[in-house]
Amino acid sequence: MDNVMIEQALNDSDPEILTDLFRILSDAQFHPQAAEVMVNNRLPYDVDTVYGAAHSAFDAGDIDTACHLFSVLVTVSPNTRDYWMGYGICLRCQGHFSAAHDAFLTIVSTHPKDLGAMYHLAELSLAQGNLTQARAWGQKCLLAVTDPHMHPLKPALDDLFAKLRSSFDGMR
Repeated sequence: MDNVMIEQALNDSDPEILTDLFRILSDAQFHPQAAEVMVNNRLPYDVDTVYGAAHSAFDAGDIDTACHLFSVLVTVSPNTRDYWMGYGICLRCQGHFSAAHDAFLTIVSTHPKDLGAMYHLAELSLAQGNLTQARAWGQKCLLAVTDPHMHPLKPALDDLFAKLRSSFDGMR
């Protein structure tokens, strides 16, 4: 994590993001080999090759391998949004909700209007039964969409809010 990212987190008005960032730094669930790669500051292949292999593994249903590769990528290049997104999605698929939450928050800390990360945070909150947090992230998504009829996430957001509405209606 570079100084600019830390400074942005320190200036962020949401103290939960800062707390989550420091938790990621202190106890992120990286694959054991990722630490070795970080210490050696090298990859056996260039990062584009590793990124492609991570996507291929995910597409083939090999989530464990994809997660390992994404953990290596976020370790050697912690400021790359797409690596954190892939890592968060893999962690979510493995049921590591807290670690997935942290990965998506890392994206939001550097890209405050990232619809993909906010959508995944809303979906993750909904899956965990935290309807209030899911609604809050969903509202942030909607506020970040400048043209809601043209944005590619609009159908997914509409579906998520339909689920939220029915969940809240069931609580009444």
